[in-house]
Formats: sequence, C-alpha cells, structure tokens
Amino acid sequence: MSVSKANFTPSLARHVLIRRLINSLDKEVEMAIRDWAADDRPRERLIHRGARHLTDTELLAILIGSGTQKLNAMELARHLLDEIGSLNRLSRLSFRRLGEYRGFGQARFACLHAGMEIGRRTMFDTEFSIGTRLENSKNAEDYIKNALFSLQREVFACLFLDTRHKVLSFDVISEGTIDRAAV
Repeated sequence: MSVSKANFTPSLARHVLIRRLINSLDKEVEMAIRDWAADDRPRERLIHRGARHLTDTELLAILIGSGTQKLNAMELARHLLDEIGSLNRLSRLSFRRLGEYRGFGQARFACLHAGMEIGRRTMFDTEFSIGTRLENSKNAEDYIKNALFSLQREVFACLFLDTRHKVLSFDVISEGTIDRAAV
C-alpha cells in the first residue's frame, strides 16, 4: 500500500499498524529452547537418556550452544545439516566455508571442530591404539581410515607393525597439498 504524507490520516495509521501486526502474527516465530518443556530440550534429554538417543541435529545444537536473534540453536543446527548433508561433511568444512553460514564465526567453528576431534580421538584411541593386533587387511584398512579421517591434505604415512602384527606406531612422514604429497 503506497501512501503519501498528504493523505496519511490517523485512521489510515491505525489500519497500517493493524496490518503490520497481523502480518507479524502470520510469521512463524521460533521459541527459545529454554522455553521448551524440559523433556524436549536437547541437553536435558542427553543427561536423562544418553547421547545415543539424540539426533544429529540435537547433538549439533548442544555443541552450537545458543542461537541467533532469529533462530534457536536447534533451528541453526537443522538448517546447517539440511544444507551440508551430514556431520561427516560438516567435519570437513574449512573455517572460510563454515563462516558463510549465518551465526558461525571463529568460536562456533572452534567448538564444533574441537568436539569432532575429541570424538575421533576417543574412537581411535580405544579401538586402535599402539599394541592393537591387526589380524587381517580389513583391520589395517580400518586403522588407517580412522587415523586419516579428518585430514584435509594428502599425506605420506607409515604403519609400523611387529612380527605378530601388533601396531608399533603410525607416523605421518610428510604432508602435501590437497591432491599430492612428496615422498
């Protein structure tokens, strides 16, 4: 509705104000997570039911911590996963690429990648530590995949085993670029 200052009357002002109020009621407004029922909040669900019972979105929302002015942490997590596709793909995003998403700066990038690295190290350290016996080529493949999981560059690495196929060490000899490594 286009109105000039000359024909702007108090009744027209009330009409414009009412129209704006109706339009604002039509828009979906996200409720802050603290206003949710306790059983629905991701942190409380994690504490009472365990992390295994949470969705990827809920786990990511906990790592994100808080939302923006327009989106709570769950909506922020849902939008990010919808765009990127999976936690695995998210773990491989660079700071520059993640920074393209509203609400993601240095602090959230650092928190997300620290959480993912803790998960990777926990899995790697418990399943595949020094002294683990690699009984077949599939075990060796799994060991190497876990060791190289989150690397963004090509590497030349060596897996050292003793005569009983127990891991002595796994050493990265050189790091290269995104598509090659010097040997």
